[in-house]
Amino acid sequence: VIGNGNVALDVARILAKTQGEFAGSDIVRHARDALSESGIDTITLLGRRGPHQINMTPKELGELGELVRAAPVVDVADFPPEIDDAMLEPGHRKSVTHLRNFAATHVEKPVHIIFDFYAKPVAIEGDGKVERVIVERTTLDARGAAVGTGETYAVPASLVVSCIGYRTPPIEGVPYDDRAGRFANDEGRVLPGLYAVGWARRGPTGTIGTNRPDGFAIVEKIAADTQPGSRKAGRAGLDAPLRGPHA
Repeated sequence: VIGNGNVALDVARILAKTQGEFAGSDIVRHARDALSESGIDTITLLGRRGPHQINMTPKELGELGELVRAAPVVDVADFPPEIDDAMLEPGHRKSVTHLRNFAATHVEKPVHIIFDFYAKPVAIEGDGKVERVIVERTTLDARGAAVGTGETYAVPASLVVSCIGYRTPPIEGVPYDDRAGRFANDEGRVLPGLYAVGWARRGPTGTIGTNRPDGFAIVEKIAADTQPGSRKAGRAGLDAPLRGPHA
């Protein structure tokens, strides 16, 4: 699994779950059956940078330690000094604390979820099918960017899932932040009467729990922008075309 964000985490968790852990979920039966017959025993999460650069939220990361048949595996040598955690924002610091706890606790379970940090995939190899991923070891430069060291190694693999590079598709005529892969906006306002919410506003960060209050905040901005004197019709402007010409 290539990536160190919540999507990569979700993929790893789905691959590792037992049939019983899918109870109550909306996963389709044929996918659930395929997972139960897969025989997966090792899931490797590849990330170009280190624990301090993950984009995993604490709740989702903490759930990885509660799986029935799978245990996370983290190398304690990958961490910077623990005192450096104090510089992280609280939620990020809690996620890193989860990783430190995983590194300090060895739980023997049939499936291993290995966090391979400072690892940049450079090639996928195999004879007609995926058999291995060639990975280059990285280090961080002064700016915190991942730089290849030239050292490579192979990670055995029968399946590769890429969980990186999400970008909100641009729309012609709408201001776009190409570097961030989202619409250019000021706290959700893109243009007069045009708003962005969720990943289209922030980029690929956060979960459903993040996006819901984000949506409410945008609704409040729309309400403020359609107050009397704003030259916008507000609800009446929506009702008119919905009624149609014969209403």
